[in-house]
Amino acid sequence: LLFFSGNICILLLIITRKKMHTVTNIFIGLLATGDLLIVLFCMPFTVPAVYIYEKWTLGLTICRIVQFMQTASSFLSALTLTAMSVERYFVLVHPMKAMTAWTQKTAMYCSIAIVFISMLCASPSCLLTELAPVDPSNQNKTDVLCLAIGPQPLLITLTFFRLTMTYVIPLAIMGVLYGLTIRRLKGSQFDSSQRHKAKEDKKKEQGNNPVMQDAVGDTQERGRPMIVQLTGSQFKSTQSQRIVASRRKVVNMLIILVVVFAICWLPMCIHILIVSIDANILIMNDGLVKYTPATIFLVYFNCIMNPFLYSFMSSQYRNGFKAMFAQCCCGRMSYSRPIQSNASGSDTTRKVSTEVKSLDI
Repeated sequence: LLFFSGNICILLLIITRKKMHTVTNIFIGLLATGDLLIVLFCMPFTVPAVYIYEKWTLGLTICRIVQFMQTASSFLSALTLTAMSVERYFVLVHPMKAMTAWTQKTAMYCSIAIVFISMLCASPSCLLTELAPVDPSNQNKTDVLCLAIGPQPLLITLTFFRLTMTYVIPLAIMGVLYGLTIRRLKGSQFDSSQRHKAKEDKKKEQGNNPVMQDAVGDTQERGRPMIVQLTGSQFKSTQSQRIVASRRKVVNMLIILVVVFAICWLPMCIHILIVSIDANILIMNDGLVKYTPATIFLVYFNCIMNPFLYSFMSSQYRNGFKAMFAQCCCGRMSYSRPIQSNASGSDTTRKVSTEVKSLDI
């Protein structure tokens, strides 16, 4: 129930709230869909087979469906995370190109392509999946395992293709792009701090100016309040600092998603590689058999962690979840704060708020 409800809430939040219809959130919705496929089509069948019976009891059809869904989900998660890193790179490093290249329509087409490629890449392993006896020397054919069986060169080729496309290449691309993005963000932060320091020095120079001091003293002697108004450059400096901070939050959340994915899927990748080299190792080696449940658990743990990462790292998701729960419990959806503005700066404040929110997820 915990696996199921978290990803369902993510999808409902993205679908029902219009301000969540952003490019990044479309990819997060696709990622939640992949996790949901594992929850619906893999967990109910794999958990009893691995943790209770220690054999496959549900027949060849269910065996192939589970194998197909698990393989397709691994491709879908890896390709989606890669697409998110490319999109974030363009938005944060080349924003002008991103305005035309990365629209919601582009994200939808990209998501459809990811689903199609994932299903296509998962088909060979599904067709090769068969029921293998737990003990080949035993005549009892009811004790079987769900495995991919075929010519060893073919199995090794498919395994290396899967590991390369779902783990090695995506992590390499994401590492390079997020590295360049972080470098750009640090540069933006440095430029912003340098501009702020220069403005502070200029203010100090004005404060030491006798003419300015006389003007301030004259104002105070007359008993009139001295009104300090932010200049356009000061306002833009504050605005740029907020934008850089918002960008950093988005990148931090996506990097954590990638790290969790890499950690949780690494044991499964090693397991798949070992079994493809020699499937008998899984049957004859007691240590590997005991290691198998842990690899499967980590994959499922990745599915359950993602919704919590969204809610923990993103204020927009936290507020959305609170609003959703408030609507379910109290029948209201009023969890947004009222907009406060003054006559002089309402348009500018609203513009800055919109610009910063567009960067957050």
